[in-house]
Amino acid sequence: MNETCTDLTFLSDYELLSAGDKGNLYLWDLRTRMIVNRFKDEGAVKVNSLAHRQGCLAVGSSGGIVNVYDFNSRVKSAK
Repeated sequence: MNETCTDLTFLSDYELLSAGDKGNLYLWDLRTRMIVNRFKDEGAVKVNSLAHRQGCLAVGSSGGIVNVYDFNSRVKSAK
């Protein structure tokens, strides 16, 4: 990550999602200790919180906006 980490959440035993202070989200593979994917949270300047449940990812920003993404299609397939 090239920015300050503001929150993170474990997605599985080997996947970690971290958020940066510039609105970027990073998907890590803990088996290889590498970033697998990165995407920008739409409209967010700074991500404050992350939560996931039942295929959905909620991303809260410093502006008070919470974006909800389909976890399976957005995070794992974003380029």
